[in-house]
Amino acid sequence: MEQLETEFTQAMGDMTKYDPYMAYNMGFVTEDLDYYIKAFDAGAVPYFASTWTDEGTQLKYNSVIVQVPGSLAAGAKSLLNVQLLALSSAIFDGRAELHQHTSPQASPAALATALERLASAPRKLSLEGKPVLVSTHRSFASSDVARDASYFQNNLQGSKDFEKTTAEGTTYGGRMQSIDQVEFLYVESAFDTQGPVSVAEWEAYQVNLHDTCFDSGNNEGFDRLADNHGGHPIETFELDPFIKAQQQAGLPYRFYGGMGRAAFFYMYGPNGWGIQIIGACTDSALCPSGAGGYDMCTQGITGHCRKDGASDILA
Repeated sequence: MEQLETEFTQAMGDMTKYDPYMAYNMGFVTEDLDYYIKAFDAGAVPYFASTWTDEGTQLKYNSVIVQVPGSLAAGAKSLLNVQLLALSSAIFDGRAELHQHTSPQASPAALATALERLASAPRKLSLEGKPVLVSTHRSFASSDVARDASYFQNNLQGSKDFEKTTAEGTTYGGRMQSIDQVEFLYVESAFDTQGPVSVAEWEAYQVNLHDTCFDSGNNEGFDRLADNHGGHPIETFELDPFIKAQQQAGLPYRFYGGMGRAAFFYMYGPNGWGIQIIGACTDSALCPSGAGGYDMCTQGITGHCRKDGASDILA
């Protein structure tokens, strides 16, 4: 993990140059971006600052991306980036060197939904006085947007909201269900990373690790990147279509938790990232014979990652 976090951090650089790895982020909209810019500046937290104009509304948006701390490796941070978006920033208006995106950093539909939620929020500040944040998207860098869009629509049962190609690359956005307020984004950059591992190589590493460690037929196996996933309860509460699609694609998956009304189905895509689907497995031909457990003393740690080894019990 420390090596992966070090390589991810190298891709971020000093946050002055856009890198494809910055597309790995969780996005939020705020009405007061300057509050957070001042906090980052005061805390010497590096961030990538940018702006872009939405073609449909001609509204100008501002953005900052920060890499969240968390690694044990010297000089490294975590695998998580956060993107904060806003319609205005007095601070950025005075910065001539601000990066100008030609690609949207969030879809018009997701931004409109987030702004409506902000406008109707019961409070504008947190208990600590921080401006409220509203989630807009979970974004992934992609080496192949067409591949990821196909997986999103066929396996995650999602629907496309938009797709845009510019000189910067291609951005695809969609929602798993019509009621969703948070969108999935896949961003295929036209530029190479400044880090030591390309986006395609990072995806392949994750996919190969899951293929090695997951024994989906016997509902066993675990690896250290299996927890890189989002979570989504299903409105219809029926897992069967997701299970069938994953099996047909030959991609890894696992069940945790009780069967029936409270099953947790983990499915992993061709980009290596996963999602936890919460619902009910109703077709006995699809449901595992046992729910499977999660022994943190053994799973992915002792024996082989595909099957737990014996654990040492210390009195």
